[in-house]
Amino acid sequence: MKKPNIKNWKEIISVSSFTIKQQTKTMSFQLTFGILLCIALLGPFVAAYLQDDKDSEKPQTTTIENLYVAEDLESGLDIAYNELSNLPFYKNLKISRVEMEQENQIEKIKEELEQEKKNDILIEICEKEQFYIKVYKPRNSKLWKGEGEALLEEIETLLEVALEKKTNLTKEQKRILNVTIDTDVQTLSPDGSREDLEEHNGIAYEEYMYIYGFVFVLLMIGVYAGSVISSTVVSEKNGKVLEYLLTALSPLSLLFGKIIGVFLLVIGELLCLGCVAMISDYLAAFMQGMEKSVLSGLFPDAILQRLTFSNVILALLFVILNLSFFGFLAAYAGTKASRVEELKDTLIIFSVGELIGGYLAMFSAIYMMEETTNGFLYFVYMFPLSSSFLLPGAIFTGKIDWRIIISAIILLLICIWALIAITVKSYQTHLFVSGVKRKKKRGVKN
Repeated sequence: MKKPNIKNWKEIISVSSFTIKQQTKTMSFQLTFGILLCIALLGPFVAAYLQDDKDSEKPQTTTIENLYVAEDLESGLDIAYNELSNLPFYKNLKISRVEMEQENQIEKIKEELEQEKKNDILIEICEKEQFYIKVYKPRNSKLWKGEGEALLEEIETLLEVALEKKTNLTKEQKRILNVTIDTDVQTLSPDGSREDLEEHNGIAYEEYMYIYGFVFVLLMIGVYAGSVISSTVVSEKNGKVLEYLLTALSPLSLLFGKIIGVFLLVIGELLCLGCVAMISDYLAAFMQGMEKSVLSGLFPDAILQRLTFSNVILALLFVILNLSFFGFLAAYAGTKASRVEELKDTLIIFSVGELIGGYLAMFSAIYMMEETTNGFLYFVYMFPLSSSFLLPGAIFTGKIDWRIIISAIILLLICIWALIAITVKSYQTHLFVSGVKRKKKRGVKN
């Protein structure tokens, strides 16, 4: 048996290429890749067709034929809805007022909007300590998609003008009345440093969804790749192949070769699917005449602004560390099983580790919408099982201190090195022949 030697990269490359060739020949890989390729190719076209962005282009004039206005204003505010007709966009709009007390007439208008294909809109304005504006528009109509939002903006402008006339307040006076007061408490230290105690530094909902999606993708990749690594190790041992391999290769070369081969295959598969999806998305947007493609709407603007070279490198580093850590954990689980039937028992080590890390990261992403600096989050940032899931996406929020990032990388490297040593030792000592541990001397049963 050859001694472990990490410097023998020729052996590692040979094992990696062999693993990739063997995995690409399996029916499960070909079937999975084929299905995902069809989704990546056809998905953007289907999404672009359903989105139908052509209807979102603003027309020259409004597509509303009749506007019904029902209001219940305790202050007796007089809103000049007829001013809408002076705007070029609403020059052909017919405006009709409906008394709020006439409930039967309002319900009749709503029923007509639900059942008939009319290009009409009903607006209800109520005043109860504050103003509430509701817009009702029919589902089956040829209205422009943005009619409701555009009309709301104009109604809000008319409401502000009416309030200024009612209260005789200028815009500057109204601005002063509506000004908000922010508070912040800081502690001062003798060394001149300051520490914010009451400062909200949480992430936005769009950033949370981005982190959640990153964690989910990493979790799925790890589960798939880990199961392939562990099952490959067990299959070789069950078929008495491992003993012959170890006579020509070192255990470390086998481990690195298998793990690198499987993850290169998975990453290559993802890159291929990503390129196909991007090309398909571009073609779908071009053919549908869309200003913004489907995939471009999946990433928040705040994330795109922080898409710097250093952040991308750090995120890729954490992804590599994640794959390495759980890859060796899966290999260790595989060395503990002598048969494929026993793999489900030994694989619990890997599965529990993946679930703990993934769910801790998902829960922390929710918590980060409130704040990003507390004891629990610091633990999740540093804990090796969860840091490699959470930090690749959280880096792009700009809320993670660089000292935490460096500390998490160091801890992950230490844990990976320790896991490599444990897995190599298990690889060397747990050699099985037909499910029975090999001993130096074997007795002969009479």
